[in-house]
Order: sequence, then C-alpha cells, then structure tokens
Amino acid sequence: KEIAQIAACIGREFSYTLLARVSALSDVALIDALDQLSAADLIQRDGMETERTYLFKHALVRDAAYDSLLKNVRRTYHTRILEATEAEIDTTPEFRAAHAEAAGLTDRAVDLWEAAGSAAMVRPAYQEAETHLRRAILLNAPKVVSDDFKATQKAIALNMKLFVALAPETGLWSDAVLNTLEEAMALAAKVGETPLLADIIYGLSMSNYFRGNLSISLARADELIAMSEASSDIAQQLVARRLAGMARLKMGQFVEAQTFLDEAEVLAERADDGNLASRFGHDPIIGILIYQAFNLIFQAKTKSAWQYRIRADKRSELITHTNTSCGTHSLFAVCSQAVNDHESERRHMSILKDLVDTHAVTASQMWAEASAALLQLDDGDPDGLAAFYDADARMIDANVKLLVPGNRVVAARRAMKIGMFDDAQKLIQSAGQMMHETGEKSWLPDIYRLRAVLARRDGNVDIAEKNLKKAIETAQASSGVLWELRASIDLAQLYTETDRKDQVISTIRPVFDKIGEGDCRREMAIAKDLMFSFIAAK
Repeated sequence: KEIAQIAACIGREFSYTLLARVSALSDVALIDALDQLSAADLIQRDGMETERTYLFKHALVRDAAYDSLLKNVRRTYHTRILEATEAEIDTTPEFRAAHAEAAGLTDRAVDLWEAAGSAAMVRPAYQEAETHLRRAILLNAPKVVSDDFKATQKAIALNMKLFVALAPETGLWSDAVLNTLEEAMALAAKVGETPLLADIIYGLSMSNYFRGNLSISLARADELIAMSEASSDIAQQLVARRLAGMARLKMGQFVEAQTFLDEAEVLAERADDGNLASRFGHDPIIGILIYQAFNLIFQAKTKSAWQYRIRADKRSELITHTNTSCGTHSLFAVCSQAVNDHESERRHMSILKDLVDTHAVTASQMWAEASAALLQLDDGDPDGLAAFYDADARMIDANVKLLVPGNRVVAARRAMKIGMFDDAQKLIQSAGQMMHETGEKSWLPDIYRLRAVLARRDGNVDIAEKNLKKAIETAQASSGVLWELRASIDLAQLYTETDRKDQVISTIRPVFDKIGEGDCRREMAIAKDLMFSFIAAK
C-alpha cells in the first residue's frame, strides 16, 4: 500500500529509479511490491528491471491511492520527490514545481514555476509559458496582498516575464499584454522602486504603439529616454531611442525620427546583446535596423534602406529567435509595399507564413492574413478584397490599429488596379479616419494621391490637382521625399495630359534634385522621361 501511495504522489506514470529514491525499501522488496501491484492489475510496466517505468492502469486507481494519504504524509512524500529530483537535469522544472507546491513549499514552487515558464519560452511554447507563469503569480499573490516587499518585487518580475510570453501569443497590442503591464506598473508604484521600471515603461510604450495610441507611446518613450540618461544600462538607452524614433516615424516626423534611430544604432554597437531577445520579447537591434530601413524609404533613400534590410535579415538568421523573425518579415513586407517591390513582398510573406504555421505564433497570424489578401489583390483577384476586409476587421477587434491605415491605403490602390473604385473610395475614407484616430501620418500623402486618381476618373481635374498639391505640401512638411517625388510625378503627368507641359519642369525639378544617385530608380526613370519629353517638345 505504501509503495502505491508514494507512486501516486509521483504521478500516474512513474519510474522505478525515482520510486527507489523516495521509498525506504531495498531493491528486492521494492520489486516484489511492484510485482504484487502489477499482479493485482493496478499498474502496468515497461522496460528492463531497474530501467522500467510504470503506469497506473486507471486514473481513478491512482487518485484513490493518493486520496488515502494523510495531508502531512502526502507533503512528506512530495518533499522527498522534490529533493530526489533537484539534481536531475532531465527532470523538468514544472515537474519539480508541482511537487514543491504539493509539499507546501510555496516560495520554492513560485521559483520553479517561473523557471518552467522561462524554459517554455526558449523552446518556444508560449501558451505553456503563460500557464506556468500565471501559476507562479497566483501562488505568490497572498504575500503580495499582505505587502511583503520581496514577494511584490517577485510579482513585478513574474508579470514582466508574462508580458514577454504573451507578446508572440496574443500580440503586444492585446488587452492581456496591456493589463499585465499595468499590473506591473501598479506593483512598482507600491514598492516605490524597482530595477524593472524601465522595462515596464518600454512595454507600455510598445503596446500603445501597436494599439495606435501614438501620443501615449511617444510620451512613454520620452519618459524612458529621460530615465535612461541616468542609467548605465545601454540596452535601456537604445530601446528608449528606438521607441522615440518609431513613434515619430509613424507620426510622419521622418527627420526627427532619424535622429533617434541613429542614436539607437550607435548604442547598439556597445550593447551586450546576449539576452536582449529574452528580455524584451524580440531583438531590439534588429528592430533598429528595420525602422532605419523604413524611415529611409519614406525619405527616398532606398539604396541605404536596402542595406539595412540585408543587415536585419542576416542578424535574424543568426540569432534564430522566432518572435523576432516573425516581426522582421512582417515589417519587411510593409517596406516592400512602400517601394512597390512585389517579389520581395511575396518572399517575406512566404517565410512569415511558414514561421506562423510551424511555431503557432498567433500574434503574427492576422498580419500574415492581411498581407496575403493584399497579394491576392495584387494578382488581380477581386476575392482578395473580401479576404482583406475580414483580416482588417480582426485587426480592429484585436486593437492592432497602428497597421490599419497603411494596409487600407495599399488595399485601395490595388483595388483601383482591378477597377473596384467604389471599394477603393471607402478604403481611402476609412484610412483617413483611422489616421485621425491614431495620429499615424506616415502614409498620409498617398491618401491625397489616391483621391486625385478618383477625381481624375470622375473628370474633376481641378480637384485632382488640389489633392496632388496637398500631397506634395504634406510630404514636404514631413520630409517624406518618396511621397513628394511620386505626387510631383502624378502632377506633372496631369499637366502633360491637360496641355500644361510648361509646368512639368517646375513641378519635378525641386524634388528631382533631392534624390541621391541610385535611389528610387523606377520613379526617377519616369521623372526623367517626363522632363526630357517636355524638352524634346520645345
């Protein structure tokens, strides 16, 4: 009976080796006891003598043996099991955590559930990590309620690990992530000081960024910069500047964004990048490279942007961090959309889809679905629009509002290509509304360009001209030279088609002179043709 009870404490499945360590019987007596249980048809065995493993034939048998133990005896057995497995590297932390918890060793159980969560993230198994970390938080909670300082500090650390686990599972934008970060912030306020405060502020800035709360995200980023000035933590300093650059980029402040991104890149060269991905949930150095590329594209520095994309790709392959890889290919698909590089867009989306399918990174699933629908539209398939609307609605429901305006602008342009002008008009209007709500203005000049296309289709040349001039004005105000170049080309083409060729040179020349050699090749070829055709006509 005692052997059945000890075995029941180990679990429905148990090994001879562990049972021998916990029980006080000799090998001969133990094997005899197991043979009796086997003969009674209570357990079944597998393997050779001292390597064999056993299984209770029915869960109810195991439960009955377990429930027959007095609580204090049960705790003693669980303590012995924990002690017997502490030095075993093959024993999982969650196995030990469960026995520490059953033994009433709460502090040890909290540590082990935390370790189990960390181990699950490495695999990666994010849902499992969430389960383990939430268990640790629950066990630690009574001490937090009683204002135990050490337990409160532990609770902050556990919530920040939970944030890292939740990010690829539910998305940085999810309510679960935001609630976890706000809980960590409330706990930080309770203890007065914590070394994790900067990481909490970082998380709040990132979450609000993707939720489309750009003003809040920027305020948190600037707060983090001020805090990092007094810190020797290089990683903290670089993520603070990267966040400030990201938010300003999306607000259409490309020159200001460039300053912060350049500072972040310099700091990245000094950072100890050994644990950056595990600390922040993704590799922030790759993030810097990606947003450098993004910002340079909008400034029409496409050649330099391409070099940053190559560097980010190489680093992503080197560190093999799943969530980072998903983010890399998602953002590079958007970069490809901005430069009209459809082949590159397809390549990045193919890799992203494989990553999502292989590792169940659900946070990237919506991104992949929206981009797949945009590619379907690009192929001339009208059904892609219905797929896009479905993905767009899911993104809104999930609070991924930051990405919505740009996606709708791309969808509108591709819908126009296949003659779906009514849908394009609705998409343009809804993109503008979402820009107003979020403060996202990086794609704003392109909205005016699209409105000009619709106006030309309706025969309203004056309205088309006004929209193109507005696109140029908006692009110039933000130093969005790519948008300025494209809108200037559109306006020059309009002048050419309406017998105002004398205005072509004055329209294109100012922005033409801003473009570096080898940048924006497709657009520059069109601009040169327009100018040369005017000169030839004269």
